[in-house]
Amino acid sequence: MAALQPAAPFRLSPTRFGLLVNRFERFAARVQGYFDRHGPGLSLYVLSPVVAELVLGSSPPLTFLFFGWIDLLMYGGGAVIIRELVRRWGKGWPSILALGVAYGIAEEGLAIRSFFNPDWGGAVGLAGYGYVGGINWFWATEMAVYHSVVSITLPILLVSVAYRSRQDQAWIPGGSLARVALGFVASILVCWVILPYAIGGAALFGCVAAMAICYLVARRLPARVSWPAGWGSRGSRSAPKPSTVLRLSLAVTTLSFILVFARGFGLPFVVASVLLVAIVLAMAAWLLRASAGIGWSDRHSVAVPLGVMAFFVGFSPLVELTGGHGQLVVGLVTAVVLRRIWVSMAASTTE
Repeated sequence: MAALQPAAPFRLSPTRFGLLVNRFERFAARVQGYFDRHGPGLSLYVLSPVVAELVLGSSPPLTFLFFGWIDLLMYGGGAVIIRELVRRWGKGWPSILALGVAYGIAEEGLAIRSFFNPDWGGAVGLAGYGYVGGINWFWATEMAVYHSVVSITLPILLVSVAYRSRQDQAWIPGGSLARVALGFVASILVCWVILPYAIGGAALFGCVAAMAICYLVARRLPARVSWPAGWGSRGSRSAPKPSTVLRLSLAVTTLSFILVFARGFGLPFVVASVLLVAIVLAMAAWLLRASAGIGWSDRHSVAVPLGVMAFFVGFSPLVELTGGHGQLVVGLVTAVVLRRIWVSMAASTTE
């Protein structure tokens, strides 16, 4: 028997190497082209659940790892749909906030039904405060405000700043919007199945009717809010410092959460609910007026979501201590990212 000959070592010939390089370049070009077309939409799709669930601690890392796909379909889908609808209508931030309330009703009222379940997570911490006629009224108000601002408006704001040159463009192709909407509906149905809390037809109808009202309001709101003469307009006053916006955003977020944790400071839940909405609307009105001042920049705009998330970072140790394992790491990473964003934007903005 002939002796076995050792196998010849594999050598990557120049021809093979060139083919590999060409294939990699074509693949990289396709990936780059895909992100050039879909970058804003994908960013918003991912950012909304990350900010609203992961950074806050409602879904700590392990929970987010296993159930984040539902959050992507629901939060990401809702944010993308709202942004695209408002762009097509030629509307602005007031309409985004109104549709954000509709999103909050869809998630908390239809999908997980926490509006009606007194034993649901955060609602149980209220110890029945505002639970009347089978509805967690104070919790419903809190969730409608939270989702409108944190889950929808702030992620859209961040992505709008990051992709300023594409603010007036569609962020996803027309056909993709239908698929996003299908995924959003699917996420609601999945939650309906896996969360066995039954609600009656009246509750279901009430949620749908409230969402329809939000939709109609959003269609009729002006794209921009005009201030009465003498209230300050562009050219008559300077914008506040970005750090002032950041501090105020943090302060308002802190006050809002304290109001909830303190169960309205003992006030009747109707008064506390009105107060919570008034705090948020007052902040929105101040921002609209301040943004009309001379010198308002992207750093001012980014200061708003950064202030909100700064509160979430400070809240992360409490989440860690109460069983949200890994949330402290999320808070530290978020703090580093927020600081990098703030410092990097300072290069083009002088306070």
